[in-house]
Amino acid sequence: MDPAAKTLVIKYRNPKPLPTKQLDSLQVKLKNNPYARALATPVRCCSILQARLPSFFLTCYRLVAHPETELLWYLPQGLTKPPQWPRDSIATEQPSLSSPPDGPSSYALSSASLLQQITSTPRKQKTFTWHQLGSRQHLKPLPDIIWRQDMHEFVLRLLRKRVWDEAKHMAVQRSRCATLEEVQWKKQVGFVLWFGRPPGKHTDSSTREVGDGPAKYATIVTRRPTTKAAVYNLPRLLGHELTGALRKIFELEPHNEAVVVKLRRSTAPAVMWLWKLEGYLAGFEKRQED
Repeated sequence: MDPAAKTLVIKYRNPKPLPTKQLDSLQVKLKNNPYARALATPVRCCSILQARLPSFFLTCYRLVAHPETELLWYLPQGLTKPPQWPRDSIATEQPSLSSPPDGPSSYALSSASLLQQITSTPRKQKTFTWHQLGSRQHLKPLPDIIWRQDMHEFVLRLLRKRVWDEAKHMAVQRSRCATLEEVQWKKQVGFVLWFGRPPGKHTDSSTREVGDGPAKYATIVTRRPTTKAAVYNLPRLLGHELTGALRKIFELEPHNEAVVVKLRRSTAPAVMWLWKLEGYLAGFEKRQED
């Protein structure tokens, strides 16, 4: 065999070596930037609004057959944290031939107000309907599909649980602050988690206003160095119950209102889910007040 041809065959059969080039400081910052990672997700089309956006701003809905009734349900995908299986069970587990294949999927804008509109609005007044998710050709011959009437609340619960799961792992990387004013003089502020003050002896968490604290999309200017960091109002995003549970994990004192977290590769997923939850609730609270 020709030595040159043999070299080419061996070249493409060998595994690709790991990159040896070290990233510069700008490339490292871009890799750890959760907002850049969100914008770099694959572009998908919202079946309801016909808008093409990065898939980070959309929610995937897949047809799933009920295990007992075998009726088709539209359920959101990718919002829960995948289970961590032991390596031994993964190696010994054989694929099940009886498990049904994944059904067709569609994308919709990740917005609680949109889901509430297509679910709760009277049919004659609807501008959009959830049936538009199945407007593609391969979904037309399917029978009736079930859509949860509380889909906007169901997705909200899943998002809050995912944010809580991601945020609890940052307890070892936090710096506690009594007030937001102290945050300005902290070093390397990636983002700020605002917990607020816990309810006192004569107050109840249910009577506290969710709107207290930093406004939506709030930012704070830090001095060391001078930069701008996002502030996430956890009682507004997660509710008082999950915020209180997260407060215990972070081991905060009663006078601690905020937590500073550095922006690293390990904390970037939590920021992405916080941003996704914040965008999901955009306009939803105002719609509830009206």
